[in-house]
Amino acid sequence: MTHETACLDTVVARLEKIERQNRRLKLAGALLLILGSSLLLMGTFSSPSRTIKAEHFALLDPRGKVRARLSTIGESAALSFHDPHGLTRASLTVGGDGFPGLVFHDQHGEVRVFLGVVDGEPILGLRDHSGTQRAMVKLGKADGTPSIFVTDTDGNILWHAP
Repeated sequence: MTHETACLDTVVARLEKIERQNRRLKLAGALLLILGSSLLLMGTFSSPSRTIKAEHFALLDPRGKVRARLSTIGESAALSFHDPHGLTRASLTVGGDGFPGLVFHDQHGEVRVFLGVVDGEPILGLRDHSGTQRAMVKLGKADGTPSIFVTDTDGNILWHAP
């Protein structure tokens, strides 16, 4: 064997070794690419969490003022709506006792109308500008008999039925 043949055999052996390493690297790279793509696709197609938890949520207008708020107050839950000046104008609540109420406020923040269920009785209450209950309609919880009350500015009953 000549020196040239020995050099050529060495070069061929080294080339075959490099080709084997190259095939293994290509295979490892392809496996890593498939694994990485699978992980990305699994993250894309997994369902996002549908629960958001917080003590309150605020809805802001374009100027950053709170226009609505969903919150808890003690054992009660409330959804309130605010005017552009920040005053609560309407609110829907469910108290700790489980009874719901819908309240409307005037431009000064005073409660003017209340619609709700109190101790199992549906009630509609109307208040004057000073907050005095002036009229109320309710149904008795025992037999559903309707009652209507009308009061003066001091809260004294002027008329009622029955």
